[in-house]
Amino acid sequence: MTALLFSSYPAVGNPQDDIDELDLENTFLDMHFINGERGWVVGGKGDLRSTINGGRTWQRHRLGDSALTRVAFLDSKRGWILSFDGNLFATKNDGHSWIRQALPGKWVKAFRFVTPDIGWVIGKKGEIAKTTDGGRHWKEQPADAYFDLNDIGCFTTDNCIVVGNKGIIRLTTDGGKTWERIKSPFWDEDISRVFIAADGTPWALYRASRTVMLYRSSDKGRTWKIANGDLPSLANSLFFWDKMNGIAVGRGIDLTADGGSSWRGAKVPINVPVNGVCFINRKLGWAVGSFKTILHTKDGGKTWLKQHGEDAQPDPKQ
Repeated sequence: MTALLFSSYPAVGNPQDDIDELDLENTFLDMHFINGERGWVVGGKGDLRSTINGGRTWQRHRLGDSALTRVAFLDSKRGWILSFDGNLFATKNDGHSWIRQALPGKWVKAFRFVTPDIGWVIGKKGEIAKTTDGGRHWKEQPADAYFDLNDIGCFTTDNCIVVGNKGIIRLTTDGGKTWERIKSPFWDEDISRVFIAADGTPWALYRASRTVMLYRSSDKGRTWKIANGDLPSLANSLFFWDKMNGIAVGRGIDLTADGGSSWRGAKVPINVPVNGVCFINRKLGWAVGSFKTILHTKDGGKTWLKQHGEDAQPDPKQ
């Protein structure tokens, strides 16, 4: 039996869609913590930061010149970073060195590794490719999807969901040999995020005009129902522990304890757009955003402290 592979790391929105890379220079876009001490943050112009003390101090690194949009680790040694220009970097030694992997094209917008060897990249014009040797070789997988794919989540090594623009949802239960077209409730709107909670509940964010809406599935992505019609934070990323409790970040940080029916604002020390959020348990979490902001919570997201930031202004509501 394969183990549940919940989305313990977040995936930032897709700045390639509508933002010039120059706009990302002073922004952190994603983060991943392995435990309460070791973590990584990525952002504009190849900015890579690491901590060994839970974020009290950060060491600065550089990985290329393009903005770094996503970071994920499977364990204390093996991790990957995706850049704005579609390059994927891998480490096997806790980030002491990074190797650029040979991808099938420059179309990559997101990735997901479920074991050190098995992973996917997805991206522009419905492209999907899979590796079974840790990224040394990739095989493209047809998914009958002709618009950009934005995110991927996996339940097991064989069972994954991809989502994208124009309401695209594709589901595989055989490791990507076939991708089933799922009837989408999202019409022609863009699905920016899919997140699978630790209990196996999939969540999805999609944009409708100036509104961001949250949907939930109770059957591993085959059917979807609306959880909330208008998220208060205009969310671009989320984290859920289960089918009831979660957090959404965007123009603010908001929490729900009833499956998204209602939300309450968190106490945040500064007023900046937030791009990503990550928790290692029910209490300890981090969030990143504009002005190189890093926030930390020890109470499940109710209150946040600033660990790092440049020229950010205090939140006038606090």
